Amino acid sequence: MFLNERQLFKDLSSIFDMVFIEEETGSTNDDIKRLIKHSSNSLSCFKTVERQFAGRGTHGKNWKNAEKSMLFTVGIPLAKSLSLYQGVTLCIGYELVTVLQKRYIDVRLKWPNDLWYKQGKLGGILVEVVHSQDRIPHLIVGVGINLSKPPMQLDNVAGYGASAVTDLYEILDCNALLIELAGAIKRCVDAFDESSLEILRLKWKDIDCFYNQSVSYTPVTGEAVTVLNEGIDRLGRLRLRKGDSTLYVMDGVIRPMKKDRENDGFGC
Repeated sequence: MFLNERQLFKDLSSIFDMVFIEEETGSTNDDIKRLIKHSSNSLSCFKTVERQFAGRGTHGKNWKNAEKSMLFTVGIPLAKSLSLYQGVTLCIGYELVTVLQKRYIDVRLKWPNDLWYKQGKLGGILVEVVHSQDRIPHLIVGVGINLSKPPMQLDNVAGYGASAVTDLYEILDCNALLIELAGAIKRCVDAFDESSLEILRLKWKDIDCFYNQSVSYTPVTGEAVTVLNEGIDRLGRLRLRKGDSTLYVMDGVIRPMKKDRENDGFGC
């Protein structure tokens, strides 16, 4: 494993109740969900592996990780009603982008949960909810980041390829980065309240890789339309301008326009 397991365990044990560092598993999210479902109380936990053979992305898609990937999941008990955490995924995305940018990785967020780098998907965030045996809700946050280039594959559904931090991998302190990312997620969830999304709305344009750009939007049911991305509102909904109308959406998929995908550079 490319991580210093002993040091990682020591540092993360000061943040989480339980820490697991393994070579391989099916899905870190599924492992943590299973653990919490069989727990009788609230439990903060962390798991990282070098390889996954049954990883999942959003909408049930398979997650095919690169040979070198940062793969981890955190489970965090929620102190408030589950309904009060609407939009927390966006805030988690913002915190991850902030951590990565501090390490000179010029990453942005593609709404709602893709990490975007050099015209492609660097990684993704999968957020789920599970309850312990005594019905305490826990947020399950899975993160996958490509450290090396994935196998050549064009996602015909998403319409774009993958990217990786191959140019920075050799100088990254992966232990420190992993600790910082996991800690940022826990702090974000613990601090999330009714003001969090409004604060994020004011910062959104700084991290949205397609802010104020024309994008293709495909709703869950319906045809793709070309719209202008105007950022998020105070509820975390994406504002999309189509002619004289404004759409406020909570789901669906946005894609860069073809002309943007053909440009060199970051495009963000």
